[in-house]
Amino acid sequence: MSTDKNTREFLEGLFKQGPALKIIASCLTSTIKSYTKTPVVPGKPMLREAKNAPEIAVAGLIRLEGSDFSLELFLGFSKGLFLHLYENMFQIAESEITEENQDLAGEILNIAFGAMDPEFRKLGHSFRSSFPIVHSGKKLEQALSKVKGTAIAIPYSCGSQDFVVEIYAMDSLQQTWNFDSKGVA
Repeated sequence: MSTDKNTREFLEGLFKQGPALKIIASCLTSTIKSYTKTPVVPGKPMLREAKNAPEIAVAGLIRLEGSDFSLELFLGFSKGLFLHLYENMFQIAESEITEENQDLAGEILNIAFGAMDPEFRKLGHSFRSSFPIVHSGKKLEQALSKVKGTAIAIPYSCGSQDFVVEIYAMDSLQQTWNFDSKGVA
């Protein structure tokens, strides 16, 4: 069986497993609402092929590595939405995405994992989380060009703007992941 077929079958199985997707969607929703004080509403998850999204200006990526399966999450924002979330969280208006402020995309994933972890444990899954990776500009273009395969996409609406969280199988994002040596898998 080919790797692409294995990846698609894995994601289709996860897609049918409602509790795992609900955990990811609800924890990301509550993290964004709580920390950025911005209402967001998750939509219906869908399977789709990886694609380059030119509207994405900054993205956070994180890997959740478990003993029975691993996931890679991609959280991308348009410039306007990202700066809106940043201003809501820090009460500081920024006009550009910078090396300093772009870390918010990774922090959202890191905080959301902290909420996901106990919920996954209730289902019998134990994960360790990589350190988040954040890309913008040319680094984001390069990262997007390496993404392969199928993703589970969870669309979110945030006022008049939308964003998508994509869930990939292991090694689909083609990143080098770093883990805290204390992490438990």
